[in-house]
Amino acid sequence: MNTNSQRFNDMLLEIFLCVLVIFLIRFIRQDDPQPLLGVYSQPGKWFYLKKYAFYLLFVLRKFKHKQAEIQHGKDESFKKTKISGYGKGSHENIADMEWPQQLSSDPNAIDCAFFDGFNKDGAYTVCRVGRRHNRKAEVWLLLYIPGEGHFQHPSHPDSIVYNTDGNTFTVGGLTLSCIEPLRTWRVSFNGLLRRGICNDWKSKDQHETVHVKFTFIWQAYSNIFNFDTDIHANVISEAVARQPWSKEFFEKLKR
Repeated sequence: MNTNSQRFNDMLLEIFLCVLVIFLIRFIRQDDPQPLLGVYSQPGKWFYLKKYAFYLLFVLRKFKHKQAEIQHGKDESFKKTKISGYGKGSHENIADMEWPQQLSSDPNAIDCAFFDGFNKDGAYTVCRVGRRHNRKAEVWLLLYIPGEGHFQHPSHPDSIVYNTDGNTFTVGGLTLSCIEPLRTWRVSFNGLLRRGICNDWKSKDQHETVHVKFTFIWQAYSNIFNFDTDIHANVISEAVARQPWSKEFFEKLKR
């Protein structure tokens, strides 16, 4: 009786192991889904393993960073040590983060500054300058004034401007300048804007242009959000887990 029972248990174990091996083989040979629209990576077969592995690494990194700040926060040599990516710990002087940055060798490298604002009456503005190589830049400028209407940069919807100075956030009459790092910026414009909304390349020259001059002061009242440490661990872990992992990928992630 005991012998038959043992044989039955052994048979069940063998069946279970065979099913497990078949499942693992099929799982490993399974292809990952194609990126959505050929660009956006989708969760693959190792998604959850990668997610929780990176989640653990990220949480440990945040803990290590906070402990280091507690132990060495007042040490000048510690302040000069880069222990993060592009966050507030990446520069010895935090003001250096706010000035135009040196572009990498990548031909698509970009250095951006973006501001938007509105008031209770419905007036709003959207401003963006994106510095690129070879004295080229992108400019967004949208302005709405109740009673006057909408205004856009004359080049819109084409956002590319050439022959910029290459060293400041000054493009096409728009200037973004830092007054107090991470707190106060001046947004000023002096030049032509096109009246009305035009998103058609062919009809953009049919709208009236007017000379506009303004200066706004942008001020931050909220706490600084440091993407190196303040981003939610679950969000960044899911994003990283979606991507194909390779040595090149993690080298880019470090930068």
